[in-house]
Amino acid sequence: MQLDQCQAVRASGPPRSCCGYSIGLVGLMGFAAGLCAATSGTLPTAVRVLALVSITAAPMVVWALWVDQTYMRDSAGLTSRPIRPRDIGRVYIKLVGLAATGGIMAAAYWLFPIYRDPLYHTFFELAWILLPSIAALTILYVYWLDSRLLEPKDDGSWHFGCLVVGRWSEVDTNKVRQHVLAWTIKGFFLPIMVGWLGQNLDWLARPGLFAGTHNFLALADIAKTAIFTVDLGFAALGYVLTLRIIDGQIRSPEPTLLGWSIALICYPPINDLIFTDYLTWSDDYQWQSWLAAQPTMLVIWGSIIVFIEFLFALATVSFGYRFSNLTHRGIVTHGLYRLTKHPAYVTKCLSFWMMAIPFIPAQGWDEAARQSLALAGISLIYWLRARTEERHLSRDPVYVEYALWIEKNGIFRWVGQAIPLLRYRPSVHIGPIDDVGKPDFVMTA
Repeated sequence: MQLDQCQAVRASGPPRSCCGYSIGLVGLMGFAAGLCAATSGTLPTAVRVLALVSITAAPMVVWALWVDQTYMRDSAGLTSRPIRPRDIGRVYIKLVGLAATGGIMAAAYWLFPIYRDPLYHTFFELAWILLPSIAALTILYVYWLDSRLLEPKDDGSWHFGCLVVGRWSEVDTNKVRQHVLAWTIKGFFLPIMVGWLGQNLDWLARPGLFAGTHNFLALADIAKTAIFTVDLGFAALGYVLTLRIIDGQIRSPEPTLLGWSIALICYPPINDLIFTDYLTWSDDYQWQSWLAAQPTMLVIWGSIIVFIEFLFALATVSFGYRFSNLTHRGIVTHGLYRLTKHPAYVTKCLSFWMMAIPFIPAQGWDEAARQSLALAGISLIYWLRARTEERHLSRDPVYVEYALWIEKNGIFRWVGQAIPLLRYRPSVHIGPIDDVGKPDFVMTA
């Protein structure tokens, strides 16, 4: 695709989304059932998480296979029927690669003290419960997949396995690099999501949850916790369902140190330092204190915050089972993504400002200025996350087409018109796309 062709797409609609509304709606119905199951009775936290994620994921997987027939898509790299005899030697090499990957992850969890924090206990309990089943299903899946892959040696597990067994002449270092990055992403983020999800489910399952719901603030807390549980539930299953058969594989991980650094700032343990010791706002005076004497405005302001956070969760639901940080798993162009490229970051930052109200000088103008600058710094971090993600996704021509359409039709198109520095501009990449997925286009400011 050339630059003039890209300019032409601005007059048409966005490209087709990698997933439709149906996947998210089916997932939400599963989530509702899963939440009821997970919060009933006195279940262990790990079982609560397992129930919620499993019941949420099941209808989406069935829909993907039965209705969307994702295994038939070109992007899945599969055939509907076997095209070659299964090669037990090849399957063995891939299983060795996956086993070595799991072993390295387990060693990292054992080595680093942070994984002894209570936040991660639920993940390890869940892993201990599921490990035999995961091992058996992995063997069956890799065996089944071998005869249906268009390129049976074109995946990271094969090349990493070759590296482990000493078949170094067959190793593609770029494939190994992508494999290591992809599993690092899953290994880092999944324990966090599971830990937070377990905490939320325990909170929602506590006796007497609705005892104080005559109070708006108590009801708002329940609503916000439920909303973030939706976000965490879909996020957690997104790191698990990276399967080709449902076209959910990681097509490419974030390739730059800057992209990784900006994303990791927003998660433990780094966010505990950045957002607590540097970019923090006061917990002593927020919107509840500001509007305590104005109950009508309290309800209105609080309802707007809850609605914004609902939109944030809806942005995650739009991915279906494809959500994960620092990865390209297909381009989503429906729902809130028809309005802006980054609805999750927009809504998150907006909710921060509405909760913290740093512009209200109740604690003095000096404190208001300090808190406003701190929140501006947090907003800048999320803007940088958006830019690094755009740079990564712009390696896919579909994203370039989508971004150009948003540039003309999105709700924030006026920003690029007013500030040219913030405008999305693709530029032609000279040379073919290689195995790492080099771009047809790269984003320039």
